[in-house]
Amino acid sequence: MSAALSTLHGTLHGTLHSQHYAHTGGQHLSVMLQVSAALREGRPVEPESFDCVTIFFSDIVGFKTMSTELPPQEACANNVSTYFASLAPPTISQQLLQVMSMLDRLYRAFDAVTSRHNLFKVETIGDSYMVVGNLRCPQPDHAARVAYFAIEAVQTAGSILISESNPDMGHLSIRAGFHSGPVVASVVGTTNPRYCLFGDTVNVASRMGSSSIANRIHITSSAAELILAHAPELRPQLVHRRMQQIKGKGVMRTFWLELFP
Repeated sequence: MSAALSTLHGTLHGTLHSQHYAHTGGQHLSVMLQVSAALREGRPVEPESFDCVTIFFSDIVGFKTMSTELPPQEACANNVSTYFASLAPPTISQQLLQVMSMLDRLYRAFDAVTSRHNLFKVETIGDSYMVVGNLRCPQPDHAARVAYFAIEAVQTAGSILISESNPDMGHLSIRAGFHSGPVVASVVGTTNPRYCLFGDTVNVASRMGSSSIANRIHITSSAAELILAHAPELRPQLVHRRMQQIKGKGVMRTFWLELFP
């Protein structure tokens, strides 16, 4: 993320904080209320271990290039961008405001999909979106739940214009991936506490996303096995990808989770 975009993110974060939780589902709001209460009372927030969750990552294909090509005139093309413009310092360009508008449209849509599948949104960083199943409430079908979410997320991204003022730029594409395994969850920080996940499962899930391609969902064999155990109807959507060299993990057997026809 560029320095200017990072500055804009920091400027908007505090103002949009309450709006963020209103759109990320009851699970996230519940967690942050519990954390806030503990910190106010001076109680430590103990780490929690989870035997098996499913973690999803996605990012926008071509985001860096896109950020330099978006037309600056769209910065006031809709109410959201106008709102951003009213908050941003004068050093922030109209072009960067449009990037924020694009991300806002995408993440609002993703948040609705997250809520529909009753998943837990962990965070967004730049163009990266992270969701987990089976974290704050028991979900034996968490891998299948994330699978259906992932398919809908890819389709949803494909319906969102890159630029509302220049439709010829086309629609967004994401690359996505997920993995199932154990994690530890903990709150980091006190001034602006973050609920974070730790462990190899997070790293592998991230690698699945980063080694995917446009409009595809890349998953591990452990996630595929759990999907078949709870949603055998998705068997036709699972296609073996050739053995993959995954950074930091070596050679892994992975699968594509195909979209519905």
